[in-house]
Order: sequence, then structure tokens, then C-alpha cells
Amino acid sequence: MNKNVDLKAVEAKAAEYNFSEADLTKAIKAVQSRKCNLKKKKFLADYEIKMAAILAEEEVLKEAKNLVAPKEKFVTDYTLEDVKELDYERTMRAIKSIQSATCNNQGDPEKYEKYKNIEAMLLEHKAEVKPLEDGVIRKNDLRTVIEAIRTAGEVSTEKVLEMLENLM
Repeated sequence: MNKNVDLKAVEAKAAEYNFSEADLTKAIKAVQSRKCNLKKKKFLADYEIKMAAILAEEEVLKEAKNLVAPKEKFVTDYTLEDVKELDYERTMRAIKSIQSATCNNQGDPEKYEKYKNIEAMLLEHKAEVKPLEDGVIRKNDLRTVIEAIRTAGEVSTEKVLEMLENLM
């Protein structure tokens, strides 16, 4: 979380949009549109003040969206520990993703080698895991929620319960 953004403001903004990812996305787009329009009016006397306010609002909205729907780690950044946490379904998706990244980065020997190592870890892990049954909570989903709580700082009990209920 950005150090300049107040956690209470982020939670309040998320609550204002009923913790809806879709509503927050629309609000971010609206603010970005206002920002784009303001960029065309640099001649205004209070341009810098207005732009600072829009940028601050955009940052709060983005943090609120991240609180509601935390982002997962990219496959290209996976470590052995990350791979071990994957279930069969996510392992298969990660294999396809890393193969695509490997193909797209054949010109960069450093990235290519890194991606090939990740692919090897994923293929090895695929042999160890089996497809999951319904009603099972994935460790990766739980880790994503834990990381969101950790980065957000103090989060209300209701919000933690809601995030955990979404896992079910």
C-alpha cells in the first residue's frame, strides 16, 4: 500500500462503493477521464491543485479496489514455494502462461532461462498434484487474502470476515 494513502480513507471509499470491484473500476475510469480532460487545460490558474486532488482520489480508489480484489502474483515471479502452493487447476494455467512468456522472450537469454526454470518446476509439480474436489479452499487464495490484510494494515473485522467468506 502506498504510504501516502490513509487506510481509513481507503476503507471508507471501498464501503462507499459497497466493496464492489466493478463499481470501483467504473469510478477509477471516471476519475481517469476527468484527469485526461484536465490535462488539456494546463492554462488554468488552479491546475496543479485540481490535478493533485484528482491524482489523490485516483490513488485512493485504486487502493480500495486492491483491498476488495487483491492481485495475485505473476507466474513469471513464482518461486519454488509459490509453485508448491498451487493446486492442479492453477498449475495447468501457470504452465500455459509460463510457456507463453517463454515463447515471447526467446530473444532475452536471461528471462528465457528464468522462465524455463519456472516451467520445469511447474511440470514437476504437475506430476505430484491431482485435480481438486469442490468445497476445498486453495492455499493460494488464502495466501492472497492474508497478503491483502498484511499490506492493508488494520482492517475491520467485518472486512476480514467478508474476504474469508468469499473464499467459500
